[in-house]
Amino acid sequence: MSIANEKKIAATEMPDHGEAVTIAETSVCLLMNMVSLTGNLLVCLAVYKNPRLRTTTNLYIISLAVSDLLSATLVMPFTAGVLITRKWPFGKFYCYIHAFLANFGLFVSTSVMGLTAFNRYVRINRTNIYNSIFSQRKSRAILASLCVLIALYIVVPHFVGFQDFAFVPEYAACHITHRSHTVMIVHYSIVVFFFLIFPFSVAIFCYVKVFRAIKRHNLEVAPGLQSSIRNARITTHEIKLSKSLFVVVLAFGMCWIPAWIVAIIMRFRLIPSLPREFYLTHTALVFLSSSTNVFIYAGMNNSFKAEFRRLLLCPTCINFGVRIHPNLSNGGPFELKIRNIEK
Repeated sequence: MSIANEKKIAATEMPDHGEAVTIAETSVCLLMNMVSLTGNLLVCLAVYKNPRLRTTTNLYIISLAVSDLLSATLVMPFTAGVLITRKWPFGKFYCYIHAFLANFGLFVSTSVMGLTAFNRYVRINRTNIYNSIFSQRKSRAILASLCVLIALYIVVPHFVGFQDFAFVPEYAACHITHRSHTVMIVHYSIVVFFFLIFPFSVAIFCYVKVFRAIKRHNLEVAPGLQSSIRNARITTHEIKLSKSLFVVVLAFGMCWIPAWIVAIIMRFRLIPSLPREFYLTHTALVFLSSSTNVFIYAGMNNSFKAEFRRLLLCPTCINFGVRIHPNLSNGGPFELKIRNIEK
């Protein structure tokens, strides 16, 4: 980045629309920040505390939660600071980190969503090869490779001089900026295809196949429901998990598709003179996506719901049962007895 560009970016400030607007925007940002932080931390703690939740499919759910948790701790609070000060007050170095993490979370989320849909497709439609494709070891390797490739895609063009990291007032955040119009066209052609069109196409294809298979299964199993109770229970769990993850895809679509449309309109100036609030919806939709998943898991996945309930109780109430009994033998009116209820 040239010195002239640095000075220009340092001097860039968001327009001031009054104290009421500032308070409203900051409050919404902080609310989504707190919901995302609390919710995704609950998802991670649930899997950490309950070994039964450490399944291969939940490994993808955890990767989404970790990505959203990074955003909630290292991206959202600084955007709230920008909304308060109307400029980027955190220095050039953290602007680079902020831009990297914002784009990393954006690209990882939709990619993992597509992988999760493919996981469900193989689990329901190609059960015989599921363990060979989606073992714990292979799933970790796939996710690690995906993260490395996305990180390289973000940083390599920066270091070779095609792109910069800079404060973008319309987003109230630091983001990728482009050295030329041609580079911007190439960049958005790549990211819109690989991080929007492709993962959503995979998700739609996979879930159409999954729900067709579930429908066939229900028709075949219905006459013999009394046989093989154990297998029926497992099948029910897989069906419920597939449905909850499909709702995640719908939530992603409602957030990410409009967010990408706003980004393209803003970057290419397709519609001139739009209000700042229109562009700021891009950031709001991205943050909203990070805040909704926990409600889907809690509402549709009984295993997560039960673990969330345990975590939200007082820790001493989880680990111990406290009872007060009359104690007439020792001369005292009451005796406190504590027993472990988790074993």
